[in-house]
Amino acid sequence: MRGAGREPSSRSGSGFARALTACRVTDSSMDPRSAYEECFCGVPPNHGARSAELVTLPELSAGDYVLANVDEIARVIVNQHREPCWAIGEEPKVVPMLRISYVDVGAVQGGSHDLRLTPNQVIHADGEFIAAAAVSPGAALRRNLTVVAVIPAADSVVNPLTTAGTILVAPDGGGAPVLASTYPDWIAAYL
Repeated sequence: MRGAGREPSSRSGSGFARALTACRVTDSSMDPRSAYEECFCGVPPNHGARSAELVTLPELSAGDYVLANVDEIARVIVNQHREPCWAIGEEPKVVPMLRISYVDVGAVQGGSHDLRLTPNQVIHADGEFIAAAAVSPGAALRRNLTVVAVIPAADSVVNPLTTAGTILVAPDGGGAPVLASTYPDWIAAYL
């Protein structure tokens, strides 16, 4: 696997930009595909109240349920870096990240969407889990989702660890979700 079998590539932590979103599921017995449709497709709930909602990653807490992939709901174990350091009087820690821009080639309308994550964070691309640093333009993140650019960036980080070890993340403001590990590159060989 590309990006696997190396020492962790960053001592500053790994994770995602704070503005990214995930699908929080309020009823863990809910069908994962129904949760996906509520969060990412705008489909209204079948029986009244919503059982899934799109939230920014810092809104997730230990014990919350999220979509780990399109077929699985997982519990958040802990959300690393959830509490911003500026809440305790410190400046936010900005870490090196990559901005991975992608397009949904099957969409009738829409432009590119951006994910920001640390270079050592693992995402699913070209059918395998690899470090974000190994992703290149042309890579397939999912069927119809194609990477158009990978650009150095910087942002403050958050990282919700799940019982499944994966999470679906999406850009704030819309865009198709992408499967990512909640762990850095050292684990890619085990996913």
